[in-house]
Amino acid sequence: MTDLEQSRLQVVRDHMALEITHEWDAVIDTFAHPRYELYGNGTVFDGEEAVRAYFAMSRTPSPTRPMK
Repeated sequence: MTDLEQSRLQVVRDHMALEITHEWDAVIDTFAHPRYELYGNGTVFDGEEAVRAYFAMSRTPSPTRPMK
């Protein structure tokens, strides 16, 4: 594995670990440009504001979405 590949893998690992602990500012810092694409339904959250809104919506329990 090249140094670049190792570096990219570490960014992904850091990103995922930060998502688990809900450290959203640090998660945002792992992006060059914040963007999430949900392949199942084609929804795109592009930009920091949209990604933060996605975090808030998808990590907050609602009456129509049961907690896991």
